[in-house]
Amino acid sequence: MKRILFLFVVLCISQILYSQSDLREGFIIRQNQDTVRGIIKYKGGNTNPRDCQFKALEQQSIIAYKADDIIGYGFKNDKYFESRKVETSDQNSEFVFLEVLISGKVSLFKYDNVFYIEKAESGLLKLSSETIETIINGVPTAIKSSSYQRTLTLLLSDCPEMSSLIPVSNFSERSLTKLLERYNICMKAPAVIYKNNKSWIHTRFGISGGYISSHIAFETKNNFMNHLGPFERSNSPIVGVSFELLAPRLNERVSFLADFLFSKSKYDSDNIKYAFSNAQITKNFVNIEMTHLKIPIGLRYTFQGKGLSTFFNFGLSETRTLNSVSEWTQTVEYINLFDTYQKEALKIRKNQLGIWGGVGISRVLGKGLKAYVELRYENSQGINAEEFLSIVKSNVTSFQFIIGLTTK
Repeated sequence: MKRILFLFVVLCISQILYSQSDLREGFIIRQNQDTVRGIIKYKGGNTNPRDCQFKALEQQSIIAYKADDIIGYGFKNDKYFESRKVETSDQNSEFVFLEVLISGKVSLFKYDNVFYIEKAESGLLKLSSETIETIINGVPTAIKSSSYQRTLTLLLSDCPEMSSLIPVSNFSERSLTKLLERYNICMKAPAVIYKNNKSWIHTRFGISGGYISSHIAFETKNNFMNHLGPFERSNSPIVGVSFELLAPRLNERVSFLADFLFSKSKYDSDNIKYAFSNAQITKNFVNIEMTHLKIPIGLRYTFQGKGLSTFFNFGLSETRTLNSVSEWTQTVEYINLFDTYQKEALKIRKNQLGIWGGVGISRVLGKGLKAYVELRYENSQGINAEEFLSIVKSNVTSFQFIIGLTTK
């Protein structure tokens, strides 16, 4: 089993390394206005690329073009970048690749987390929304300025409906893109909205099943509780449903996810204690059984690949104990005398909080489904409901091997 897990992790790491060279269909526009098609290294996230790593169809090697080498480049049905000269953070002007969000009578650009707007008669203008320190009721307060709205009001005043839309806009890619889309429609001007094939919000739903191997460990400062352990590992199936939320236009690699997983655990302990002073032998058998609903929530980061994609997850988890059994059978032997007692081993906590992380591989099955395999590790609070007494402390660790299907 350990060998299989090791090979799985090695496969995931190799896929991550392979996915770093995410090459997609695209084109570059050279300084002489020629368009050359090929494949380009794709970069996700909110940081603009500093170069364009391009490979023409008839070439074997990748060429890195700087922003002053070409007019622009883009991906098929996806992002488009244009070379422009702007003032960077060090107050020097230089050519950079601006992402073109919408191109029309008024166009919108993005560079990292900075937005630019352009109208033919005004040129390229930076939209600003700085944080301003002010005093409100005698208390120093940081507020966001709305200076970008004044710039928009000035440039878009030829469309009457903008007067009501600009004040309710916010300084985000989605809000500004929708605002300028509405302006170009108002002016009956043709416009190109890049990434239009990508939705702002996308959800995935799935089912999953697998195997969970968990271990419980107790730490006690009172001999009265030394019947707890050591326990054998619990191995059982796990099934559930999953939910994933993405914002593909903003970042197609990062998503929010939540699972609802049902599992059972069974921990057995059989130990013997000797008291040589009075020739006493104490035998303890403890049986703990629980049914759980696990609710892990967290973030997923995906490394896109042509055939296989690799991802890793991390987050917080809550384990709810739906029902439980805690039995303790103790036999005390003294010379030829036997006494047997049956008691509750401990009171079991209803909720446990923990952290978790995982790594996995997914593959698209046709147009509508994705299959994935994932290995997770979880560390959560112990099950003892009376830990506040500092008599017994415990924690539960588990490995989960999960296979699932989700919508694409």
